[in-house]
Amino acid sequence: MKIALISYYDDKGGAGKAAYRLFRQFEKDGHEVCMFVYQKTTSDPAVVEIRPLLRRLLLYVTTKYLHRLYKPREMFSYMLVRNRSLVRAVNQFKPDVVHVHWTGKHVMGPGDMARMAAPVFWSLHDMNPFTGGCHYSGSCEGFKTACGNCPVLQSKHEHDFSSTQVKIKLKAFGSKTVTFIGSSRWMTEQASGSTIGKRHVCVNLPTFADLSVFKPAEIPKNEARTRLLFTAASGTTEYRKGFDLFILSLRFLAPDRFTLKVVGNTLHPALATTGFQTEMLKPADDDTVLASYYQQADMVVVPSREENFSNVIIEALACGLPVVAFRTGGNADLIIHRHNGFLADKMDGPSLAEGIQWIAGNLDRYRLSDNARKSMENRFSPEKISKQYINLFNQTLSGR
Repeated sequence: MKIALISYYDDKGGAGKAAYRLFRQFEKDGHEVCMFVYQKTTSDPAVVEIRPLLRRLLLYVTTKYLHRLYKPREMFSYMLVRNRSLVRAVNQFKPDVVHVHWTGKHVMGPGDMARMAAPVFWSLHDMNPFTGGCHYSGSCEGFKTACGNCPVLQSKHEHDFSSTQVKIKLKAFGSKTVTFIGSSRWMTEQASGSTIGKRHVCVNLPTFADLSVFKPAEIPKNEARTRLLFTAASGTTEYRKGFDLFILSLRFLAPDRFTLKVVGNTLHPALATTGFQTEMLKPADDDTVLASYYQQADMVVVPSREENFSNVIIEALACGLPVVAFRTGGNADLIIHRHNGFLADKMDGPSLAEGIQWIAGNLDRYRLSDNARKSMENRFSPEKISKQYINLFNQTLSGR
């Protein structure tokens, strides 16, 4: 099969990594694949960077103006400007299917979907494809109607810019059948209940990690202290990632029993006052380096308030690490409570601490580690997941 993938990055960031891993597995399975990105981070010859200068300048001006006008308090994308160069390059490749991943606000405009000659599949790494601009809606359910009164834009108007973008997407997608792919069951449900998504097919297909790279440490860990790993892009500054809840959970733990390993460039002031021994790990995109971070830990804590299908959880479990996270979003797709990790009550710091203590005090830690690894091997291996994607593509093509 001939497959074109579209993403902001290739091997960078959570969504970019998920897309690139799938791209490499398609290649390995013998499919003809080309990946089109806005910003290339690898030397892979099958990855093509398309960043037209005029479009970049136009995006810079419009984005800066709209940010000044609306002052979004969280991540918000303005999908307005077409990318004719991208559409032309993809159509010249003549793929059987086009598989779109995270596009941010730069890669393409909604109208570009309709101009793709092949069927389009859009993997939902966040909610932006079916909202008026936000990437996670929080408690707002405006995307189920037509947006408006957008809390991210701090708007009190029913017909604000979020509402306008929903109309633009409805019109653009209306002339093209788009299959939305939710990585988690939660994301699939959100998409199918949205004004945009309910007009299209919404299916659930997960992502994966390379199990030959992300694997348990060869040397058993015998340290006296239990080592907690906290890692997330913008983890200490993005409210959704729940860093404040992680700090709250530490109040219920004994500092002399745990060592914190935190991925970041600088020690956050809130961590400096906890009394816990803390080691900072330099942020890295290289999977081998990331795997070594997991192999240095005993468990991973993911305190996100909202989470789709976390790469961190996938990678940690693949490395044989039990994970503590809230029972929210797609976390329950990966974590089986008290089997390969602990699902804490939503947004409850003490419950998060309970999970950390339960894993730290578990007398059969090797069983937990084995359960974690096997949960990835049995349910989320690259070979199994890529085959599910190909089956979906074939089903769609046969029904045209």
